[in-house]
Amino acid sequence: MPIGRGLAVFLLLLASCICSSLSGSAQTAAEKDWERMSATLERLNVGLPMNAAGRAAVLHSLEVLGCEPCDQDAIAELGKALQNTGHRRDAATAHVRFSQTCNGHAPSLRAAVNILLTLSDHTKAAEIASDLIKLEPFDDNGYYLRALAYERGDLPKKAIDDYVTAIELFGDKDKIANVA
Repeated sequence: MPIGRGLAVFLLLLASCICSSLSGSAQTAAEKDWERMSATLERLNVGLPMNAAGRAAVLHSLEVLGCEPCDQDAIAELGKALQNTGHRRDAATAHVRFSQTCNGHAPSLRAAVNILLTLSDHTKAAEIASDLIKLEPFDDNGYYLRALAYERGDLPKKAIDDYVTAIELFGDKDKIANVA
């Protein structure tokens, strides 16, 4: 037995009013949570994956970062969750923005460079590796990652310079000789 269009609209509005009056405080809390997550999405310059499988992990990390903006474990989890949903560039971007907004975070920059290398964005990888070198000038890894980016980006002279610097800074020279 079909319901008239006017009656259907009336029932829908009535149900909506009842639900909103019953869940007024819950809705406010949900809105606050969404505002915090949306601010975190904007700060990290990433989008929310549309597939349901990855969304829960991403949302959890965003919630944590909304409460603790410089939580290093949460950014690592967010990066993994974004990569697992196929949003590798967003993961790299989130790592870079996290480092920028949290006074430098070398593990995030390393993760971003490695992701960008797998995306064959050698120019951006070299740029982020340079930021890593500024952050940790006496660590071999930044020079090594930038050398990889230069080599893969067809800049062999720059690559050689950074490989040499990385070798000079590398602590255990015996490990280098044993690599075959």
